[in-house]
Amino acid sequence: MEFINKKDFYESGLWIVDNFLPLDLANQLSELMLASNDYTRIEQVRDRHYKTFLKTEFANFPTIKENYQASFEKNEGIVDQHLSIFRSFHLLVRPFLKDLTENEVKFYTKPLCYKMLTGDHLRLHKDLYAGGVGYTFYASKNWCWDWGGTFNFYLPEKDEMRQVLPKFNRIIFRNEKIKLFHFVPPVTPYAQLERLSINGWASVEDKSEELKNKTIGEYYRE
Repeated sequence: MEFINKKDFYESGLWIVDNFLPLDLANQLSELMLASNDYTRIEQVRDRHYKTFLKTEFANFPTIKENYQASFEKNEGIVDQHLSIFRSFHLLVRPFLKDLTENEVKFYTKPLCYKMLTGDHLRLHKDLYAGGVGYTFYASKNWCWDWGGTFNFYLPEKDEMRQVLPKFNRIIFRNEKIKLFHFVPPVTPYAQLERLSINGWASVEDKSEELKNKTIGEYYRE
């Protein structure tokens, strides 16, 4: 499998780490996210994104006539309800975030919990505002390749799109300085599970004011 070495973070913008958490903690997080009823539905349609900051000349990308769209569910309350468990998660993620930025990061988002159901998706985009390094941890067990919901990212130097399975206990670290275009295709009607993920970002500066109207949440300093 590609992108499994730290150097890939700097060269290609992505580093994949499997079996990231102790299994008992990974299971706890998955079970909490499945059991929670605190999800809020998010439906996004942005008619100017592909005309402005997502505009590109790459072949086979969305045109300026199209709308950016996304649909998913976000859980705002679960972290505060289970602080000790999510604190344990953060303490295991934080050393990677520091190491990947040579100890420069000082601000972190709270872990952000998301669920994707049948038809949920994220159209092609890149993260412009969320910090120098981001991560996505996958919490759904035994996800199948043909259930949709994969993480797809574009490598401009090779003119290729690559696909990553949202495998249980896998984490992806993204180099947001490279700003890879990426998307998540719709979860299929025959998917047997809800697609669960935990996202977060780290930054050298407090971006809370800049992000307050976004779906990212506030940064906090440690």
